[in-house]
Amino acid sequence: MTASSTFKIEYIIQARNLAKLGATNRDIADFFGVSERTINRWVLKYPDFANAVRIGKAAADNRVEASLYQRAVGYSYDCQKVLMVSGKPEVVEFVEHLPPDITACSFWLRNRRPKQWREKQTAEITGQNGAPILARIERVIVGEGHSGSDRPISSSEWDNDPVDMGKM
Repeated sequence: MTASSTFKIEYIIQARNLAKLGATNRDIADFFGVSERTINRWVLKYPDFANAVRIGKAAADNRVEASLYQRAVGYSYDCQKVLMVSGKPEVVEFVEHLPPDITACSFWLRNRRPKQWREKQTAEITGQNGAPILARIERVIVGEGHSGSDRPISSSEWDNDPVDMGKM
């Protein structure tokens, strides 16, 4: 940045107005022709400047929050339309209604009530009294065993090779 990084008192109002429009610290720095690091230093050094930026950003966030809420619950607004009546244009006023938006509802609820509306539900499964679940898997082969009989092969007769459960 080539401009001077000298702070001027009029920057306070300008920074607040920029922040109210949704500007980030980077945007504010670009507007004043300074680095973002300079803006961060001004925020630390000049409490009125810091407060102005904070208030401006809060105002922008509040507007977005209100818009999201309206979108989530639906809203009505006044409209005008120009219609041709008997070959002449005529302005007709009416009320347009936008229904609730399910995506906005979901976003709102996931952020405002994350415990009830999070996308991933986790369920922990435990054994008796919270102990871990222990599973025992036995491989039983019915038919002619090693001894030639029709009995199941006992675990002591296994060849101790691990079983690949994905191939079963």
